[in-house]
Amino acid sequence: MTPNGAIAVAFIMIALAIAGPGPRGFAVLLVLAAGFAIVEVRGATWTALRRAAVVVVPLAAFMGFIWVGIVGRAPAEIAADVPGTRAAALIHVLSICLRLFFVVTVIQLAVLIWLEMLLARSRFIPALSFVEQPPTYTETHAVQRFEASLSGFSTVWNYLAVMAMLFWLLFYAL
Repeated sequence: MTPNGAIAVAFIMIALAIAGPGPRGFAVLLVLAAGFAIVEVRGATWTALRRAAVVVVPLAAFMGFIWVGIVGRAPAEIAADVPGTRAAALIHVLSICLRLFFVVTVIQLAVLIWLEMLLARSRFIPALSFVEQPPTYTETHAVQRFEASLSGFSTVWNYLAVMAMLFWLLFYAL
């Protein structure tokens, strides 16, 4: 799979997860994501899952404390002005946190595929600095293509880092 394909698959999966499918639809998304991870990323899947858990577990604890411990009702029950239960609030918290866990994991898997492809392409870059003659057009094209891909990856990676810091600030610090 190319990096563009990985990003397209990630966008489609995230859009479907945000659309809020029922339990059966979410199970299908989990199976698709597991297949995506097993086929494309292999061993780095566990790293992506651990990192997603580090992001989501504190948020789940905080949301559980607020919605289950203090409010005691789900937002749908509050909007309908009916007496609610803590079980409905817990289901609401779990639903949101599972979707967030899914989104964070799929983003990391897509980035890992892009990085893997970038590193695989770097093997074919000619050693221009060790040659005393000027590079050919083919060698120059290979180097410039790698530099463009590396620049795009670093831009996306920096954007993800800024968004992670922003969301951390919004959810944990404020």
